[in-house]
Amino acid sequence: MVGWEGILAALLGGILTSASPCALAAIPVAVGYVGSRADNPRRAWWLSSAFVFGMNITLLGIGLLAARMGLLFGNVSGTWSIAVGLLVVAAGAWLWLRPASSCGISLPSGVQQRFANSGTWGAIVLGGLIGTVL
Repeated sequence: MVGWEGILAALLGGILTSASPCALAAIPVAVGYVGSRADNPRRAWWLSSAFVFGMNITLLGIGLLAARMGLLFGNVSGTWSIAVGLLVVAAGAWLWLRPASSCGISLPSGVQQRFANSGTWGAIVLGGLIGTVL
């Protein structure tokens, strides 16, 4: 699939991926942030675009890091692969055993207050944080 078939397959794959529970969790966050700060449709469009920009930059960075680590793990012994695998399993077990309502991580109150008064930069940062979940 090199031509239009590849582009269509990528589009359909992206649409199917966007219906995952992780991606759907970003909707109330974005609506809540934009809805609480936008006083007109133009401002809502701008904040939504900033939120999506933050998510895309984060996903790009994670993708590049994963590609680089894949190249790195291809050149090292199996010991490092096992160590990273155990770390991922431990992180998954920690998330699985935590209550669903909290993961025990929160920002300091000063940082939260600064983000509460932010506009575009807050949308970018919040989009980036949600991008780590996707």
